[in-house]
Amino acid sequence: MIQRNRQHGAALIVSLVMLLLLTIVGVSSVRMTSLQERMAGNLQFRTTAFEWAEEAARFGEDEAQGFGNGATFNDANGLYETPGTDGEPRWRASDTDWRQDADLDGEYILEQIGEVPRDPSCQLNAAATCFSMLYRVTARAEVPNTGAGVMVQSTYKVP
Repeated sequence: MIQRNRQHGAALIVSLVMLLLLTIVGVSSVRMTSLQERMAGNLQFRTTAFEWAEEAARFGEDEAQGFGNGATFNDANGLYETPGTDGEPRWRASDTDWRQDADLDGEYILEQIGEVPRDPSCQLNAAATCFSMLYRVTARAEVPNTGAGVMVQSTYKVP
């Protein structure tokens, strides 16, 4: 009796299915790697923007410390006498005039909140030297062409 090889292509079908599965796994890993690379880049841009905003905030605090009682807060040039009365924060208002400096990548505004006692014992003493000025410093920075932007705020009491 003569036996003929009667293969119906089962090995071919199994190998094609395995090849398809390996291709799907390979394409998804390439996509995942690309996504992770974009996420890492965005995190770097956000970190850079945060550092620039922090630098602008520290610059504003240094400027507030140098003001003393002679500063003019006239609601212009980034110097605001009091927080806004219309309920909208100054940093959100479209007409806010932000302060910039050539050494900064960010910008900031200063709001003069008022006088506060220098320490707890000052509450009992009404002497003028017992009070210190309180400011709110709002700084923002954006990395160009990335959309990564950060805003930080600090409340600063002049020592």
